Amino acid sequence: MTATPGHRPAARAWMAALALATSLQARAQHAADNAVVSAEDAFGLTIGTETIGLYDQGQVRGFSPQLAGNARLNGLYFDQQAPLTARVIEGSTIRVGISAIGYPFPAPTGIVDYGLRHVGDDPALTAVLDAGPFDARGVDLDGQFPIPALDLRVPVGVSERVDAGLPGYTTRSISAGAAPQWTPREGVTVRALWDWRKVSEAKTAPLIFMGAPSLPPQVPAKYLGQDWANGESRLENYGATLQAELSRRWTLQVGLFQSVSDAPVQYADLYVDTQSTGTADHVLIGYPDQRTSSTSGEIRFAGQFNDGARRHELVFSLRGRDAVALYDGADVRDVGPAVIGDAAPVPRPDFAYGPRTRDENRLWLAGVGYHGRWLERGELSVGVQKADYEKAVAVPGEPVAHRTDRPWRFYGTMAIVLTRSANLYAGYTQGIEDSGVAPSNAANRGEILPATRTWQQDAGIQYALTPTVKLIAGVFDVHKPYFNADAANVYTDLGDQRHRGLEFSLAGELVKDLNIVAGLEVLDAQVAASGAGSAPIGSHAVGQNDHLAQVNVDYKLQAWPAVSLDLTWYSYGRRAASFDNSVWIPGTRSLDLGARYRFDLFRAPASLRLLLQNVGNVYSWALTDSAGFSPAPRRSAQVYLTADF
Repeated sequence: MTATPGHRPAARAWMAALALATSLQARAQHAADNAVVSAEDAFGLTIGTETIGLYDQGQVRGFSPQLAGNARLNGLYFDQQAPLTARVIEGSTIRVGISAIGYPFPAPTGIVDYGLRHVGDDPALTAVLDAGPFDARGVDLDGQFPIPALDLRVPVGVSERVDAGLPGYTTRSISAGAAPQWTPREGVTVRALWDWRKVSEAKTAPLIFMGAPSLPPQVPAKYLGQDWANGESRLENYGATLQAELSRRWTLQVGLFQSVSDAPVQYADLYVDTQSTGTADHVLIGYPDQRTSSTSGEIRFAGQFNDGARRHELVFSLRGRDAVALYDGADVRDVGPAVIGDAAPVPRPDFAYGPRTRDENRLWLAGVGYHGRWLERGELSVGVQKADYEKAVAVPGEPVAHRTDRPWRFYGTMAIVLTRSANLYAGYTQGIEDSGVAPSNAANRGEILPATRTWQQDAGIQYALTPTVKLIAGVFDVHKPYFNADAANVYTDLGDQRHRGLEFSLAGELVKDLNIVAGLEVLDAQVAASGAGSAPIGSHAVGQNDHLAQVNVDYKLQAWPAVSLDLTWYSYGRRAASFDNSVWIPGTRSLDLGARYRFDLFRAPASLRLLLQNVGNVYSWALTDSAGFSPAPRRSAQVYLTADF
């Protein structure tokens, strides 16, 4: 695929990669990455360019751990506002169910745990060239430069790429990052973090909001946006961690991070009051600089005490965040009637922006936890945290509003060894989250919503079917307050949102060279509105599939070991597409096919990855939390070339 004139990221970066590679010794890093082979369960794993599993940072058991503030970086509390790039992280793991047993201070709906780049003693460089899906293309260069004389190892990387989630809707970005590790003496490790990404020419995809009780008519798979509606943003993450062995028993861990998401230019392209014929009112929105910055971190003391077959760990933790957001001030322009499937260019309005809302929220959590492990018997974790939450919102033209909350939060998890092959597990945990403010279209615009107090209980069994294959089966029950507009258009707490379900995971090597990762979530996402005057609300939460299933299979050809074939089968259950549950999106099935070829490139380990997604070209809708529709991706192809120099 050829880049457009004046934008040749792959060509420029590839020449830089060849020049840099000549100065480094060949060391394998990522050419052999294979998420299916590496996964311990089906609940979520990201390695390099590959992500598999039922869950990710945006969705675990029907909720987002990232939005809930349940992100960790090398296990330490991290209030993430900007995505982390592969320049600084090796990947991520979703810690939920049995994988959260023994994890200090777990959280409802799971935790997304990011791991910083691995370090080694030798120079290394990995280059990744990719093309697809649709108009996407790019190059990533990630290397490591050890400086033995200073006990310093410096993972560093750069990237230049064009991403495309749908045909024509491209986003250009460049990123750079480093995650150096310094070991000044034995038992002390210091890591720094610098992660920077600039996004430009981000095409704005339209969203469709229905005014009739029906799904939108299908729209063609082509660009339907406005050429001038190109967003820009700057995404940054900084920080450092310290791990020090204070004595034979006590360890100190410290992390301090700043995460910034700054969007100086942003637009929304909306079709509202859409009818079943496709006619709608076309609304364009321009936003002034929307910015969120959060400083967060954790100090943790952990002591380990062994007593024969028993091991005890005591953890003291102080964690917190201080986040400031500037938002709103938008200018909304109704540009008249339109048809959702027509590419109708509209001249750029002369937007007149207003003052922005300033939102500050602080959260401190002081806690103590215990984890005990009894060899071949089981594990037990208990803990308590005292939360101190404060929020202040300054809406232009109105007095500053304040809200505080200082609850105690508890957790307890356990696992019992039944046999050499079977373990039972169970857990209960409470959390607290920022709920934001009432939206601008509500009668109580800008009013601070009460802090969200959440809780979750789960249980299940892990069974080793063979030495290489594990089965996990569990149940869960998650509770959060339900916020929406009542009959008077007051956005408030209307009741309880309860997600109950079953989840299953099967992962491992079934037979030699045949690996499988299969997962199933069956979800009952219920909403119980308690307000007698509330607007019509159905019993099912909007956008929640009644089931999710994913089966990944990878097979290495015995006659040609350099080649492996893989497939991924998806099943998405039906989901409510309107708040009153009068409209539903039917369930869909889709299939991806892939192949991987391992070889030597200039005597360096390399792999070529081919992937065909949505082979059957199944049409479906993506849905936002506010019931906005956009077409889901159709059939597409991707190719990756990875080389370790």
